[in-house]
Formats: sequence, structure tokens, C-alpha cells
Amino acid sequence: MRRLITILLILTAMWLRAERTDSLRTMWGADVRPAWLLPTCKYYRGDNDLNQHPFGALSGTLKAALRFAPGSEGYRNYRDTYQGLAVGYTDFFHRSPIGRPVSVYLFQGFPVKRLSPRLGLYAEWEFGASFGWHTQRYPDPAKPAVNGSATTARLAINLAMRYRLSATAELVAAFDLTHFSNGNTRFPNAGTNLAGLRLGVAVTPGNLSIPDGTIFDSYGPQQKPWSWDLLLYGAAHKKFYHNDEDVAIPLKGAYAVAGTTFGPMREYLGGLLRAGATLDLQWDRSADMERYSADDSIKGHIYTRMPPAWRQLSVGASIHGEIVLPYFAINVGIGRNIWSPAPDQRVFYQTLALRTMITRRLFLNIGYSLRNFAHPRTLMIGLGFRFGTPSAAPSLFGN
Repeated sequence: MRRLITILLILTAMWLRAERTDSLRTMWGADVRPAWLLPTCKYYRGDNDLNQHPFGALSGTLKAALRFAPGSEGYRNYRDTYQGLAVGYTDFFHRSPIGRPVSVYLFQGFPVKRLSPRLGLYAEWEFGASFGWHTQRYPDPAKPAVNGSATTARLAINLAMRYRLSATAELVAAFDLTHFSNGNTRFPNAGTNLAGLRLGVAVTPGNLSIPDGTIFDSYGPQQKPWSWDLLLYGAAHKKFYHNDEDVAIPLKGAYAVAGTTFGPMREYLGGLLRAGATLDLQWDRSADMERYSADDSIKGHIYTRMPPAWRQLSVGASIHGEIVLPYFAINVGIGRNIWSPAPDQRVFYQTLALRTMITRRLFLNIGYSLRNFAHPRTLMIGLGFRFGTPSAAPSLFGN
């Protein structure tokens, strides 16, 4: 519910901007998505209560979005970029106990290449929440399961072909990759992954112009290309204990995480792209827990005591790349912890974050961290501030 409220507040701010200016147009759309359910865990490879290999899914979506009006400043800088809210329903075609989730999510698309006066290639991202999953609470940790939370995060990327039928209507065909995960806040967290097609239509009343380029050819040189990003974040996550047979047993409760990142970023293409490095400091209450835990095989309990707080600190360094779009920025990072007293914190890590630009300096960060591109670490939810050159893109509150 907190995720849903956040999304609705962001959408409300976007609509308020639309009421204050004539530079935005409303777009309405609908689509269907046949998809293959990727067998990325034992449960989806047939090791489940029904002994079935679930192979597919079908989703339907309704969308409302804002796009820049031809001739506006936003259109000159970002061409046919659009952003909005979608509501979707997913069915997995069989009596699987994983459920039939309903999703509410933000999405944004931007032109990558104009193929003809009517046909263009677009990239899109989607981020939001998904509700109505059936949970699996397994008494045996070795038993395959998918999801321990009725609400999950939903992330997707698309490559879309948009064909202009008329001045107001478009056909859309896209290749779609979708990931559902509870962010390691509940066990189990195997994740659900879909790969498929998206077929739909979109209508933009009053948008009478054919797009004439992409965002990559709309910028001039930036006079002051350097800025500094400071991020403060926090989260909570679950922790496993591995016994002598290397069986992963979830520990009770959730463990707090707090961290900060700070570093310089250089702008390219007039602020559309940014790249740089950060120094990362993190405190994880679950760090080194396995070395302070013991398994009582007779009573079936795991006894734990908390390590000293200083052993749960880690310092890392990472490199980042970011694409800055109207209202949002997508930040990707790859790093390595260079110091920590806890052996389980000396890891190679990756981050992916959606940054919502509240102003051109203040942003809301909703991110996720992985270890070795596969194993979940923690969410990264917090606030950041940009020192130096402000963002060139429009923000939710202020230009």
C-alpha cells in the first residue's frame, strides 16, 4: 500500500503540472502481453505441489500518460517522450498457487531511432507494485517455493515499435521483459520472470505532429558538466543461515540496513547522460550473523547473538551510469566492497535505481542491490541531493 500511495502521489503531481501548462498532451492506451514464464527456479521447472511446469502468462493493461506537445520546450529537448500510469492483470493459465496478480506501475518511453515518417523505435521502462500473489510458507527450507509476500515490486524493460496510423492513433508492438520480486523482504524470494510480446494501441487527442527525431540529437554542449550526488537510504531485509549440510534456513525477523553514497558525476549530451563514481558506506544489521549463529539440530532451533556494530560496516567504491529523462532518471552501478570486518560483506555488487526528480536537485531513490548479478542484497529507498549543476530535465515541482 505504501508503494501504491507513492505512485499515486507522483501521478497527481504530474497531472497538476498538466493543469498549469499547455505544453503537455494526454495519451490513452491499452495492450495485451502473451509471455513465456522463464524457468529460472526449481518451482517453475516443475518441482511444485502440482508437478506442473508453468509455461506461459497473459496480461492485459490500461494506460494513461502525458507527452510533450509539439512546439513546446519539452518537445524540443525530449521529442516524443511520454510518461504515465498503468494498471494491469496477469493470468498464468493454470491452477498454480502463485496467484493472478494485479499491477499498478509507472512507465516512461523515449524515441531511440526514427525509421520512417510514421515508424519509430522506442525504449521503455516500467516500475511499480503487484498485488494478489499467493504466498508459499514452506516448513522445509529445501522445498522449492517462489514468493513469501502478497505484494511484490514489478520491473520491466521494453523495446517498442510505434506506428502512426493517423494524427492521433498509433499501433504498438514491443518485446517485453518483466521481473516480479519482493526485494528480499520476505522468504522465499525466487522471483518471477516473463519474456514476451506486447501488442496495443495508443490515442493522443490533439497531438497533430509527426515526431521528427530522437532525444539523442536534441542537445547542445553543457557549460558546467560536473555535479555531485549525495544519497541517504535505508531498508530492511531477511537473512539465511547455512547449516552443516549447506541448507539455507531463514532467520526470524528482518534486519535493518542504512547507507550513504557520495561522488562526482559528469554530464554528456547536455545532461541526458551522466557517468561517474561514488564512495559507498553501508551498515547492515545482518552482516556477519552466520559466524555468530549456531544450529541446535536436536531442538530444531537456531541460536543467534548480534555481532558488534563496527563489524557490520562496509566501505565500497562503484562506478555509475545514468540516463536523465523528464521527471525520472535511471541509475545503474557496479561496485566492490573494499573494506569490511565481516567476510560476507566483501562482495562484488550491482545496483539499479529509479530516481524521481522532486526538484532539479532533490530526488527520491527507489533502488535494489544485487550480489554477483544474481543474489539479492537489499532495497535502497531514500532521498538524494545533487550539488553543482542542477538537472537539465523537468522535475515534478519546478522547471
